[in-house]
Amino acid sequence: MFSFIARRVGLLIPTFFGITLLTFALIRLIPGDPVEVMMGERRVDPEM
Repeated sequence: MFSFIARRVGLLIPTFFGITLLTFALIRLIPGDPVEVMMGERRVDPEM
């Protein structure tokens, strides 16, 4: 049972690293500023 848990935890670390790397890469590939993409059409005046 311990070997099963150790193997699963051992696979958890590279999985989290891969997901983090993939998410970072996708955000960097999106054209424009990520904040502007998330805001969409809701523009805010700079005076605010």
